[in-house]
Amino acid sequence: MTSLIRVIGLGLAAAALLTAAALTPVRAQSSADLTSDQLNQVKTTCLATQNTLRQLRTSDALLRVNRGQLYELMSSKLMEPFNTRLQNNSVDARAFTDTSSRYAEALNSFRADYQSYDEQMSAALNINCTGQPGKFYDAIVSARTKRLTVHDDILKMNQLINSYGQLVQYLQSSTNGTN
Repeated sequence: MTSLIRVIGLGLAAAALLTAAALTPVRAQSSADLTSDQLNQVKTTCLATQNTLRQLRTSDALLRVNRGQLYELMSSKLMEPFNTRLQNNSVDARAFTDTSSRYAEALNSFRADYQSYDEQMSAALNINCTGQPGKFYDAIVSARTKRLTVHDDILKMNQLINSYGQLVQYLQSSTNGTN
């Protein structure tokens, strides 16, 4: 049991490090606040901006798949089996199951929020940016806001992973004292 606890603890710590979010929040205004010169600048640079957004969307999709699989594995291969094992061994697992439940909710939010972000990115890329620079700008601002929501979801999941890992460490230290 102690070696299993160590493996779970190490797995949780490694996953938390691997899934650290690299997204940074950006504050922006709406196109209604832009001057005509700023709108012209958006219009002038919009094709290059769209190319950059396409690259970002591709890279985000790969990160989302990899990160999503890792988050799913955390739940299905580590947390759930460990919770079951604790219950089978008559260990009070309420704190573990509560953390796992909150983690599952955060994972569902991450999936939904990422889908919303990706749809907004797609919408921004489908706008004729030279003909509608204000609409294009607003779509990008909306995508940034949705990306920040995804970032917040990642932070919440990482916090829950850390909390679960602390529970594992506490259990490990308490079982080492009784052996």
